[in-house]
Amino acid sequence: MAFTGNIQALNELKQSIETAKQHQDKIALFVLDLDLFKTINATLGYEIGNEILQNVADRLKATAPVNSKIIRLEGDEFLIILPTKQDFFYLSQLAKQILIKIREAILTNHQELYITASMGISLYPEHGKDEQILLHHADMALYKAKQQSGRNNYQFYSVEVENNLKNKLALESELHAAIKHNSFILHYQPQIDLKTHQISGIETLLRLKRSDNSLLLPEEFIDAAEETGLIVPISEWILNTAFTQYQKWKLKSSTLAVNISARLLKEPDFLQMVEQALKNSELDHHVIKFEILENPIIKDIEGSVKIFQHLKEIGIHIAIDDFGIGYSSMNYLRRFPIDELKIDRSLIQHILEDKTDTVIVSSIIKMAHEMGMSVVAEGVETEKQIQFLIEHECDKVQSHFFCPPLPAKDLEVFMKKSAP
Repeated sequence: MAFTGNIQALNELKQSIETAKQHQDKIALFVLDLDLFKTINATLGYEIGNEILQNVADRLKATAPVNSKIIRLEGDEFLIILPTKQDFFYLSQLAKQILIKIREAILTNHQELYITASMGISLYPEHGKDEQILLHHADMALYKAKQQSGRNNYQFYSVEVENNLKNKLALESELHAAIKHNSFILHYQPQIDLKTHQISGIETLLRLKRSDNSLLLPEEFIDAAEETGLIVPISEWILNTAFTQYQKWKLKSSTLAVNISARLLKEPDFLQMVEQALKNSELDHHVIKFEILENPIIKDIEGSVKIFQHLKEIGIHIAIDDFGIGYSSMNYLRRFPIDELKIDRSLIQHILEDKTDTVIVSSIIKMAHEMGMSVVAEGVETEKQIQFLIEHECDKVQSHFFCPPLPAKDLEVFMKKSAP
């Protein structure tokens, strides 16, 4: 087992490639990184961390084929250089065996610890014919493995993996530029009360205006914004812009809905950001409604409940967005001070044809009302769907059927035309 740095590792890999050329062999290069190892060092100390690294090295030596070269790089990263004539299936099975071995309990300091690893794999000569490209491609695959599931996973390099990473980097650069050049814009979509057929709310929807004037929708860039932390300045801009615009409209008997990222809820100064935006716009707290996706809040119920309670204390309403496609348990909702459920469009699309969707939607409406929540249906497309929702006492709808998302000026025209 060698403990070395990147330069020496590259030299070892270069020598292995030269040998493989002579014998017409292939090489499988595994780059292995321990998951959340920094947490172990931070909580248990470097001495325990070093014990774990030695233990992992021993396990790699015991699991990898005898003709492998196992190299520990700096930190918690290892290389396995394996000359082989085996196929993808064999290498996949080997990767699985290594991950299984690593996650076995480690006894240290009279306690059992568990650790997992992620791996990227590249192959000589398919994925590169020199050491630097081969290592670079294995690193790309490692990044993809971590991105895909977070931990305890492996991934082979492919052109698709590389293109995805390049696209991701390009998108992140575009987001930075959009913030710098103020390229984000807001569209607004009304929510229609099914009893009065009047506007009862307006949702704010983010768009990114590209250099060719095309618009990028949130589902295409929000994940990247959350990963990079850019969601924070973007959200601050949304709050200030939307609150100011809504104040100009001076609407009565209506609310302004704003989508809030689960990542933003964890920001220490989130509440301060909201308060400042309200102060800047002089907007009444009670007309604001934050829409939050269902799945992320379940991962941190205690933290979400605490934030929701603070929001409720200052008069802000809370809605669960896209309800019905995630956990969708009415039991957990009892723990949250929620005012509204928005039924996901995928359930609404087939409520007249699919008996299962019919039962689910009608049950959601009934249970939500019993818990004191209002219900909004998204994605309504036909009069018959609207009639179904009216018959089952759904409160509101939001869809292109009535009005698509529009820039502020265009929405003003729509509001004037639809005014009683």
